[in-house]
Amino acid sequence: MDKVLGVLPDYAEYLGLCRLNQMCVDVREVYSAGAEVTIAADGVVFNGMRRHRERPWILDECLHKISDLLMISDEDVWNYGQAVREMVQKNGFDQNLKVVHAMEILAMMDTTTKGTALTEQMFYQTIDSSRDFIINNFCHSENETQKLVEEDIDSRLTYNGMKAFVKIDLANTSIRKNASSKKDYLKEMSTLALKMMGRSEGFGKLIRAAMPYHVRLSIHPSYGTAKLSICLVPQLPGFTARAPWMSCIAVDRQGANHTAHATDVRVTHQLVVENGMPWMFVEREAPPLPEWLILRNKMFEDSWQQSLVDLKSQPRNGIKVIIETDNRPQCVVDATSWQSTPNSLMTYVPEELRNTALIARVNGKKYWDLNRPLEEDCSVAFLGWDEPEGQQAFWRSSASCLAELCEQEFQCVIADTMTTTQGFFCEMSTPNGYDT
Repeated sequence: MDKVLGVLPDYAEYLGLCRLNQMCVDVREVYSAGAEVTIAADGVVFNGMRRHRERPWILDECLHKISDLLMISDEDVWNYGQAVREMVQKNGFDQNLKVVHAMEILAMMDTTTKGTALTEQMFYQTIDSSRDFIINNFCHSENETQKLVEEDIDSRLTYNGMKAFVKIDLANTSIRKNASSKKDYLKEMSTLALKMMGRSEGFGKLIRAAMPYHVRLSIHPSYGTAKLSICLVPQLPGFTARAPWMSCIAVDRQGANHTAHATDVRVTHQLVVENGMPWMFVEREAPPLPEWLILRNKMFEDSWQQSLVDLKSQPRNGIKVIIETDNRPQCVVDATSWQSTPNSLMTYVPEELRNTALIARVNGKKYWDLNRPLEEDCSVAFLGWDEPEGQQAFWRSSASCLAELCEQEFQCVIADTMTTTQGFFCEMSTPNGYDT
């Protein structure tokens, strides 16, 4: 439960369904026949574990099958799929969306069972045979999957995503505990991801066979050769888009929805419960700032605004700037005093340095922020992470950001910000009087 709120769908799945439904509505506006999205649930393919009949909280070891990959019970697969179906119907999406399990896809190719409604009893009666049929008739062997990953860019992108997924999700299971070393664990995760990839490709082949005229959508990155990638819950720039069933929704103070792992937001956000079930997280309101911090912030803001006024009053004269780069002849460029900045001169330095520069050195001795205007004729050298001064500038800025966060969010009193050769730290006291 480090990623999600529980074994049933929540607000994350709801937003994903809203996006798919709206896509169908948008298609109908330009194409009268409209569109229908079939959501193919693949849990049957990856999981093969049943709960103990008398003690359902215990997974029955004797019923483990070789097809069990992700340690999720068949009961959870059924309950999750049914809850998604109910969510579709409850919100009126059933005109555009439908949810099918693997055995229902198989039934599409069988005229004797096509159109038969899937019941819970039928699900459990056919789950093992459906899984075995798909594995035996559609899934690749490990060698074939390995070759596919090596040769096909879309498959390689999907495989890399699966490898990262299992490495995190199974870190606290018996698989990690029984591994003799971290290296062995990572090797086992790579093998497991390869098996998952084989199942995923097999499931894709089943879909293409049963629904040959459908356009396949996928949450995984792709180049559009076999499937089209889609983000179910779009994110603001700088935020990671995650699949709804691998995350939860954390709503920030501005009302934006972020896909997040539950363990990362439990402290900073408040859990919202709907109809007795965990639904989403909402960011907690920050406590009011103390008066001294409000006055200090105002003083800094006034000083900043005055500096902008002073900058406008400075003369704009032509100056000569010498660009110094290692192993290259010096370059002299024309610039404007109190307007040109080291950052505006980046076009004259190699691309690698342009992408890694952290601070500038002016006239061989003064350290200059990249956005600070130059004042007179000078020489400028750009320093990146490979230079001690570049690292110190990065750590100093990071320490200031940490201090700002601790002040604004936790009302800490900052004594000092420090940098070392390996990082940074802040000395501060908390509102309860403890020094940290």
